[in-house]
Amino acid sequence: MNQTLVRTALKLNAAFSGISGLFLLFLPDLIGGLIGIVSPMAFQAVGLGLLIFSMDLLHQATRNQVAGWRALYASAGDFIWVLGSILGLILWSSHLTPQGIFGILAVAAVVLCFGLTQMAGLKKMYFLPKDRCYGYFIRHKSVSDADSLWHIVGNLGAIAQYAPNLASSRIEDVHDGDLPLRACEDNQGNQWRERCTEYDEHRRCYEVEFLTDEAGFPYPATWMVGGWRVEQIPDGSEVVVWWKLHPKPKWLAPVIMAMLAFGVDRTFPSVIVNMETQALSRDSGELADSEDQATA
Repeated sequence: MNQTLVRTALKLNAAFSGISGLFLLFLPDLIGGLIGIVSPMAFQAVGLGLLIFSMDLLHQATRNQVAGWRALYASAGDFIWVLGSILGLILWSSHLTPQGIFGILAVAAVVLCFGLTQMAGLKKMYFLPKDRCYGYFIRHKSVSDADSLWHIVGNLGAIAQYAPNLASSRIEDVHDGDLPLRACEDNQGNQWRERCTEYDEHRRCYEVEFLTDEAGFPYPATWMVGGWRVEQIPDGSEVVVWWKLHPKPKWLAPVIMAMLAFGVDRTFPSVIVNMETQALSRDSGELADSEDQATA
């Protein structure tokens, strides 16, 4: 994922917010005199809030991987600041000095640029230029052998056994030579179906296409595919789960992708851990059976 733009925007926003916060916290009388409203405690409270906001932005920008939902709420905070500035000018313009009005507008303009640039950075972070769509994936290492874990992952109809957010999953419309169609229902009653488009035992992977045209499809996408892959690594295996989609509506792509990533990061690691536990239990059972046969 290309995170350069969103990282840069977050760092610049953190610097600007931090400097502004220091001025408000330690020079409230000076700021009040320039603006035309003398309220030291209010300015200091805002300054403290800006310093906390600045530290959070810096923490986001320096992580190994930017959390999209955190960059999203940073932009939401920026937009709220802009709206608050406009509202303040409407309500108290008669009390403000000319330089105060100019200063508030100038700060709001800078903050708006940060918010918009962070949203553009999110869009770029999730966009896949080669595929001309948006995408997200997670990697999760496991101590289980890849073949053993694939035996669990590759059982398409059983995913609900390991996913706490799913109420049911089943295979439909399987005929000779056909790839399966999986029907899923989550705990909120949302239902959707996925057509398996590739299933490769040798490479330990499968891909599905979500039937987005069906009535009641619960996700904001006009086209959506995904897949699982289990790879052998020296100390176990690694599971890769991925999605590609065209968000609906397109202009909300940064928001949709950030929320998708948030849901995936919160849900799928535990799904994979549950699968790993089952794979390890299966391996232990087979080992015990082989030992019993050897001693019989």
